[in-house]
Amino acid sequence: MKGLPYSFEQLSVQKPDVLTDNEAAYVEKIDQFALQEFDENQRLSHFVKSDYYFNFKNTPALLIEPKVSVYNEQGEIEYTLSSKRANYFDSGEIKFQGKVKVKGADGSNINMNTPELIVGTKSDEIAGNKQVTYLGENTKIVAQGMHVQKELMQMSGKVKVFQDSGSIINTRDLFIDQSSGFDVYRTDEKIHYQSQLADIKATGMKYEDANQKIRLTGGVVGFYE
Repeated sequence: MKGLPYSFEQLSVQKPDVLTDNEAAYVEKIDQFALQEFDENQRLSHFVKSDYYFNFKNTPALLIEPKVSVYNEQGEIEYTLSSKRANYFDSGEIKFQGKVKVKGADGSNINMNTPELIVGTKSDEIAGNKQVTYLGENTKIVAQGMHVQKELMQMSGKVKVFQDSGSIINTRDLFIDQSSGFDVYRTDEKIHYQSQLADIKATGMKYEDANQKIRLTGGVVGFYE
């Protein structure tokens, strides 16, 4: 994967307000930084830009107000990531920190935020072990972490699914499948479904967010009012 940086500006000799004291000893500063990255077939895969880029001697580069656009094989933007700061590693990984937002392009269901996550520009994987909030069409999901690869997303650890109707689903390790063009939530873990009229426990679930169709499997026990 090749990177093509451009928009280089004059280096600064003063410590900008965006840096901490430990970050003051940078060796290079670029204003309005931009970088194109290409895959093995020379297709544009990522476009990285930030207000500032700081290069250090012994630590990863720092991006201030970064925004990364991820492209699919058709050359269209699939989703974008943004945050307050990010570290850019030689391996191609970018560690976003501070109000991280992931937003899909028009027509995509991806819409989430978290305090921190790592993006692999060579693997197209996204991973985070901080609390993440995912906004579906009719639901909000809060989990302890996440992992995304291609069209399959895993919300890891304890997971709460809040439906617009007021119902709540408690589970673990929920998978979000977008391969059909809409969100399908799946898990083989224990389920606790609670609404104003029902309290149901089961093991396993398939939930279609668009039409709010839910199927609970495995030892279903419910109480109804």
